[in-house]
Amino acid sequence: MTGLLFSKMLRNGAANLEAHCQEINDLNVFPVPDGDTGLNMLMTIRGGVNTPENEDLGSFAGSAAHGMLMSARGNSGVILSQLFKGVALELEGSATADPAKFSAALCRGTAQAYKAVVNPVEGTILTVCREAGEYAKSRLTDDSTLEDLLRDYIVELHASLLRTPDLLPVLKQAGVVDSGAKGLLYIMEGMALALDGKILELVEQQAQPVPTENKSSFNADSVLEFGYCTEFILQLQNCKVDPNTFDLQPMIDYLSRIGNSLVALKDGDIVKIHVHTMTPALVVGYCQQFGEFVTFKMENMSVQHNELMEKSPDAPAAKEHKPVALVAVASGEGLAQQFKEMGADRIVSGGQTMNPSTEDFIKAFDALSADHIIVLPNNGNILLAAKQAAAAYEGADVRVLETKSLAQGYAALSMFYADEGNIEDIISVMEQAARHVVSCAVTYAIRDSQYMNIAIHKDDTICICDGKIVSSDPDRMSAVRKMLDQVEDLDEREVATVIFGKDASEEEAEALIGILQEKNRYLEAGAFNGGQDVYSYILALE
Repeated sequence: MTGLLFSKMLRNGAANLEAHCQEINDLNVFPVPDGDTGLNMLMTIRGGVNTPENEDLGSFAGSAAHGMLMSARGNSGVILSQLFKGVALELEGSATADPAKFSAALCRGTAQAYKAVVNPVEGTILTVCREAGEYAKSRLTDDSTLEDLLRDYIVELHASLLRTPDLLPVLKQAGVVDSGAKGLLYIMEGMALALDGKILELVEQQAQPVPTENKSSFNADSVLEFGYCTEFILQLQNCKVDPNTFDLQPMIDYLSRIGNSLVALKDGDIVKIHVHTMTPALVVGYCQQFGEFVTFKMENMSVQHNELMEKSPDAPAAKEHKPVALVAVASGEGLAQQFKEMGADRIVSGGQTMNPSTEDFIKAFDALSADHIIVLPNNGNILLAAKQAAAAYEGADVRVLETKSLAQGYAALSMFYADEGNIEDIISVMEQAARHVVSCAVTYAIRDSQYMNIAIHKDDTICICDGKIVSSDPDRMSAVRKMLDQVEDLDEREVATVIFGKDASEEEAEALIGILQEKNRYLEAGAFNGGQDVYSYILALE
């Protein structure tokens, strides 16, 4: 296997995944319209596919893995990116690989993926890739070909996939196999087809329209106030430096002296840099002594600022430095605005149907100037991407609060006081608020299903409380009443916030508040229009 062959295989794997994307999306344990595993995995692997080809296998594998890391979305995407990260680590320094070497790379990929998850759960993509790797390795002989290796790997992938419901009861109850594992199966099947010469078509992503230049935004009388946003990928060169022993720290130190908002990552013999600087020529001259640029992008931030001011004259003149800043994930204009009013400095757009990527978080961090940045992912499926971004970011101390719902995020934000105490105290108070809120959500079923002892029919309203489906009914308010009947300490709750979505009305939200106050007449309750998709209502009971 060469880098060129691996590139072809990866692209074919992405194409096969794309062809089955909706099928994977539909393999959602909860029958709600938020199944996005297929899309998350596809957008992640595209980050690797878009890597420039390289004959050298180790170099290409490293670049592709880094591309996936930056594009990773959702837990399934992060795990996939880490799987290929492990593959790249094993192939580092190898121009080619035989079946034994590639088998070892697949096994190391599994180990890397397991390390990315704090509490690995069996019956998921982790189990499937581990069992497939072990089986394929056990079948290796001196006469094995790459085709033999992939065939054995896929045979066990499929067998292991069918066993996932036996390992994870929630899959059996829903009548599905693990969606991430099924996505991996399609990727590996596509890669195997490439070895057989069967090339699949991957639909190219549509290019974003190029914005029309605003001639008045920067002219002969303008002053460069904000410098240049400078981003590049640097290929370390053997003739200039030893890539294996290259220490990134001196580069970080130098670029920090001549710029700010620095993100610096070394992945094998590739270095990725993002920095804001008034003197990009110094950045180029310094970095070129170690290698050559694979990609390079430089934008005048004064132009961006002037155009922003023309569109929004009330926008702040420059980034205000803060001891503590906060980034929150939200979907819906009302929710985003509410979070801003409660203290969020930056909103990362995303939620159930579109999880933000690692790079989306890094861009949000880069837009801030702060010593500490607190992140509220507000969705369990976004948590790993947020943590991956936090680990990669050099420009500030980034802390990720494990808020797994918008209600938890709302509760945490309600206790965000940036000017009181040190960062540990601030986070402790927010974590306590998130931990004690009861998080409820009201949505609808996209298929017939069975969850625990609850029979769910397509188009029913289903209610989820603290991550579990607790009621299902054709009538929305009947489903809500059933849900509230199961909140054990509802009579002890003091505050209820009802966030209604696009398919709900203020009048119905007031009716829901009436039901809440029937059950607890001392409850202080209010509602606002979050404008979110998928969920008719989000309830935070504090």
